[in-house]
Parts: sequence; C-alpha cells; structure tokens
Amino acid sequence: MKAKQSSILLTAILVTLLLTVNVVHAGDYTVSFSYTQFNSTTETKKALDKEYKEWYAEYWNKLTYNTTTSNPLAIVGFINATSLPNWSIDIKFDKSGGFSVWLWDGSSATQIGTGTWNSSEPVVWTYDRDTGKLNVGDREDYGRFIEDYGLGDLGSNAKYVKCVGSHTGANYVATAGRVDVVIGKIPLGTTIGQVTSIVYVFIPCIIAIAVMGILLSMTKQKW
Repeated sequence: MKAKQSSILLTAILVTLLLTVNVVHAGDYTVSFSYTQFNSTTETKKALDKEYKEWYAEYWNKLTYNTTTSNPLAIVGFINATSLPNWSIDIKFDKSGGFSVWLWDGSSATQIGTGTWNSSEPVVWTYDRDTGKLNVGDREDYGRFIEDYGLGDLGSNAKYVKCVGSHTGANYVATAGRVDVVIGKIPLGTTIGQVTSIVYVFIPCIIAIAVMGILLSMTKQKW
C-alpha cells in the first residue's frame, strides 16, 4: 500500500513539474554592470550567452546616484557588434526616476519614448524582429510606457549589452550599486504589450495544483 501511495505522490509531482515548466518567468541570462563602469565615458560591452532575434529583458537599476553630479545618466543598451555596430537600442536612466529610450541606426539617434523607474521593480522590454515591434513597460503591462512601437526589423540579432555613463562636470555618475539586465525569450503564451496574456501563462500552474489535489485525495481514500 505504501508503495502505491508513493507512486501516486510521485506522479503528482511529475505532473506538476511538467505543467509548470513554462510558467517560470523569462530571463535565463544575467549581465551585470557595477557602478564604476558607469563612471566612465568609455563603453563597457559584454557578450550575451547567445544571439537573440527576439527577447524579453528586465532592467534592474540598483545604482546610488551621485547627488552632486549634474545630469548623471546611466546608459544601457543592446547592440549587434562590439565595433561599428549598425544599431543600438538604449535606455538612459536619470537620477530623478525617469528614463528615455533611444534608437541609434548607425548614423543618427532618435528618441522613441520615456518612462519612470524605481529600484524595487524592473523596467521590462520585449522586441521581436518578425513583428518589428518594441514594447517597454513593467511586469504587469509590457506596453505601459511604449506600446507596439514600429521599430522594424533591425537586420541582425542582439549579441552584446553595453553600458556607459554620461554627466556634466567632473563628478561621477554613481557612488554604489549596479544595473542587472536579465534577458530571455518572450514568455510562452504572451502577446507583446498585452496584459491579459500574462494571466494565460499561469493557467498550467492552476491546472497542476488541481491535479495534485485530486491525486492526494485519491491517496487518502485508498488509506
């Protein structure tokens, strides 16, 4: 009887794992930049774990800005090459809790939009070369700040993340902290810029919990 009970419990656990495997939030590779790297006007570039044609990225800004510095900006961006990239998508974090998003196309820079940030939650980006649309928001609404912006096909995949600082005067941008960029594929079941899609992602988890409850109930009845 105990062997049968163990078998049922094992089945419940396996079902739960299988049904919830895609519920894990996207973001399987992290690139971190320390505050010292933003105190330089020379770009720091770090390679991603692979090329990304589409991506979901979370920007966690944990910097402590230098309050005596005029107009300090912490700039982080995706690029396709370390030398002479033909595009760059940048987010510029200021010390007052605002940010702006810029596209550099190899010859000129264009501001796409603006938003707000705080250190307790990430700014979320989604982009897909097939649709050519960029969204910038948060975990609840991917398009809260910028929704379905027609960025178009950039022509090449994201391969690196860069960071650099910008400020007026001789003082530094930040005195402590870091910026983490967590990147992964767009979560299963999500449509870029739509909040309702997030709810859909959690349906397997709900089903898994229900299945486990039924199997546990069957175990009790056997006993």
